[in-house]
Amino acid sequence: MWKHTLWIGLLMAGLELCAGTVRTSHVKLESENGTLRVSPVKPGGEWTRARLETLVAAGPSGKAQAMESPQITDGQNEFSLLYRTPEFSWKIRFSPRGKMILAESELTNLTDRELWLEPEFRLKPDRPEVLAYFWNGFGQTEKAAGKRLERRGIKGLVEKHVGASTMPFPVSASGGKHSALFTGSVPFDPVSYTAGSLDPAKQQLAYSLRLVAAPRETVRFRQTVGCADTAYGLPEAIIQQYYDAFPECWAVVMGQDNPYVWGSHGGYENWWKMPDAENSRRLGITLEWTYCPFRRAGDMWMREELWDYTPKNPFRADKTEFGKKLDMGKIGRAEYTQWRQDNFRKMARQFGLMFYNTVAGTWCEYNLAQQKYPDAIVHDKSVMYILNNWSTHHDQEIRVFPMGTSFAKVFEEDMVLLAKDLDLPGFALDCAYGGAYYRGPAVEKPLPGRAWDEEGKFIDQSVAINHEVDFIHNINPEPDRKLTAFINGYLKGDYVMVESPFFNLGKFNRWMPLLRWYIGPRPGCVHGHGYMFKEVVPDWRGKTPADFQEIMPKLSDYVIMNQFKYGLTETQLTQRGNPQQLYVFPELIELMRAGWQAEIPMVLEEGMRVPYRARYGKGVETFFFLGNSGGETVSGKIRFDNAVLEDSSRTFLFNRKMRDRAVTLNRVEKNFSEVDAVLPSRVPVIYEAVAAVRGTGENQIWKVSSEKTLNRRRHLLEYVGGDRFVSELTLRPVRGFRVEKVTLDGKPVSLEGSRTSPVNFAPGAKVEIVYVSTVFHLPAEAILKFPFTNAKREVAFTVRVPRDGAEKTLAERFNEYFDFCRKNKVIAQNSPSAKIETAETLNPSAGTVTLMAGRNRLPGSASVPDGISISRDGGLIVKAADPAQAGRLLNELFGVMDRQYEYLYPFQWVMGLSGEMLTHFGMFGKTLPCRKYFEETAR
Repeated sequence: MWKHTLWIGLLMAGLELCAGTVRTSHVKLESENGTLRVSPVKPGGEWTRARLETLVAAGPSGKAQAMESPQITDGQNEFSLLYRTPEFSWKIRFSPRGKMILAESELTNLTDRELWLEPEFRLKPDRPEVLAYFWNGFGQTEKAAGKRLERRGIKGLVEKHVGASTMPFPVSASGGKHSALFTGSVPFDPVSYTAGSLDPAKQQLAYSLRLVAAPRETVRFRQTVGCADTAYGLPEAIIQQYYDAFPECWAVVMGQDNPYVWGSHGGYENWWKMPDAENSRRLGITLEWTYCPFRRAGDMWMREELWDYTPKNPFRADKTEFGKKLDMGKIGRAEYTQWRQDNFRKMARQFGLMFYNTVAGTWCEYNLAQQKYPDAIVHDKSVMYILNNWSTHHDQEIRVFPMGTSFAKVFEEDMVLLAKDLDLPGFALDCAYGGAYYRGPAVEKPLPGRAWDEEGKFIDQSVAINHEVDFIHNINPEPDRKLTAFINGYLKGDYVMVESPFFNLGKFNRWMPLLRWYIGPRPGCVHGHGYMFKEVVPDWRGKTPADFQEIMPKLSDYVIMNQFKYGLTETQLTQRGNPQQLYVFPELIELMRAGWQAEIPMVLEEGMRVPYRARYGKGVETFFFLGNSGGETVSGKIRFDNAVLEDSSRTFLFNRKMRDRAVTLNRVEKNFSEVDAVLPSRVPVIYEAVAAVRGTGENQIWKVSSEKTLNRRRHLLEYVGGDRFVSELTLRPVRGFRVEKVTLDGKPVSLEGSRTSPVNFAPGAKVEIVYVSTVFHLPAEAILKFPFTNAKREVAFTVRVPRDGAEKTLAERFNEYFDFCRKNKVIAQNSPSAKIETAETLNPSAGTVTLMAGRNRLPGSASVPDGISISRDGGLIVKAADPAQAGRLLNELFGVMDRQYEYLYPFQWVMGLSGEMLTHFGMFGKTLPCRKYFEETAR
């Protein structure tokens, strides 16, 4: 093992030193002749100044040595330090990033030998009170109590199921009652080893990372420094700063237009069964985890020379795919590849079939790895490294490393081939966790993320998996269609599966909140064993049907409350028989689109018990969720802290989120907007920001009213009490709507983007904000009265489409809709299908639906707006720019039609709720009642 003593060299005599400053809204960093000092911008915390020291240790036994006498380059609200030694140079560029300070480093090996280094930041505050608690990046903070606390490495709690470990959020933080100091690195950066410590005796907080630099190599890495107000939680405040400073870390590929992630996981509904478009739409399924569509682990493409082999366990004789049982021991390669191609090409993109990616490229059939990819084998025995009966159920698998190895080359080639051959929407990455150290031959290559410890060099598995997600995103170069990564861990990806049901309390609580912090604003789902009824109600055989009617709604509400708390969807395992869960689905998805946030700046009136709380979105796009799980109504005053919602001096006005109408009185005092909340038992209550005015710091009272219909929304802001003031008004953007007008006391107010011109507000002023739908150009009543069926509940309408194009295929969606209704006895059993006929001109007569996907598809259609509208004669028109948009419009239309052709999924046997149980309680084919608590008119 290479060892040497690090020598710190001084700069040449006479080099001029200068000062530099970086400032954000929360923290200031100053360089005074090379001495770095950090101070909070806002007063009121336990400290006023801290010294920031930069150190480097040479591994594995060298002590950290302070870096001294840097060359300083000053800029506009940024500066750089350059340290030089005979062995390396370390350049650090400090600049503002959100509320924190980003330190971007370039560490260059100046020698002809490899260097093992550990750069470190140390913070030494002027007062010891700020060092009362230590957060090491895992789930909880720890009281200092005078003892040294530390975390070394990124291995956390080993999880048996995933075969790896949890990993800390890359931060070292300490705080008191009011404020905290922190330093760390950037999530998902290629870093394999970090350490954090708090030493009260030395009054210092430290964070370091380890790297390996090849001869003459420059290694780049990022660190952070900041402070936070801890009124709403120490880790939560820091995590929130990361979300704000590095939104790209949690960005979803294709964003809000990604067709797969803003919905729920099928839970194998579309893998073990033949996918059904209407069933998927009604259950909100937008993507699926297609489990092992290959024969041998590590061979996704199924190369001909690797097809025939002897597995450790017998081949599965009843592997189910697309509703068909396959004997994997007898089926031939040509037959299986054709079967796979036929089904994926036909259905993959429509149903979001994410190709199961050989367990994130981290496991391979044992003999295949030994024979073909020995350089990729991972021998880290601190976690599982050999698995029996795992992904394919017949292979024995060994852990491999999918970056820089012979296996990685083949693995990436397979993904490219599969994406094209199967027309894939993306890949599903199982076991997307870190905590397994690769020390094989590829670690000698200058790969990203190389680190070291007492045993030698290594790269953590997380670095390779994050690299793999980046690779997936770049397989398809089309800007409007990137491949989606569906993962189940702490790492990069677009949609995250939590591999545990809500009812597995021990496991679920053990994973949260750390996993939730890592998921961040990304969408996700829970995957598991449904209700786990026999575990939750072990004496169920002694219960009566009346007991079931009392117990099951509570279990269903528990699922709903947790979905809103964590921003995660459930699968059909808990939705069947419980229409309440599908009822709340639109609100849940809308909040998920806004993005879950870590910090919840909400103050409850003393005595209010509200165990379920969450915040989504930022600024004027904020939503707050509150859930009362008790048996009695809870009421009281709730204050929302506007200063935390946005780094500005604006006041946000809130209203109860309802589907039809609501009224909420807002009392504004300094930074807070206060409302009187009434939280009924087991009812999710949501408040949405409607608009914002410039904060005045004075007392104000606003009455906020909303009226919502399918095609129109109206918000009324009444300034009930307060002093006169002048402010522009910022409006919340609403997906699927545009602002039609804004008026003050009936007079138009000009609008640019989402902000009005300055307005003179006086007590009694009324601001009306009107939105109109960009999708629906007609009221819901017009759709509900449309004669899709006659008095006998038989289909009785015609779909008219242009002669050539995608419309004929799209028109079949209407028949899929009514086939589902016929099958489930929503319409007459002998009902015919809808007629589909070719149209030469636009003639939207009564009883017809005209479907167009493209510009000027029919003569006379140029004046028809994109969206769903109705002609003077009563004919429906669905017009879209392209087939993809047309498909989305049909889903919107069908969602309204569901009010007329409602189907409540009944109880049936599912995992966690057996047929024996349903028979015992007499609930087969039955449903529980549904409370329409988001509709004022239905209560």
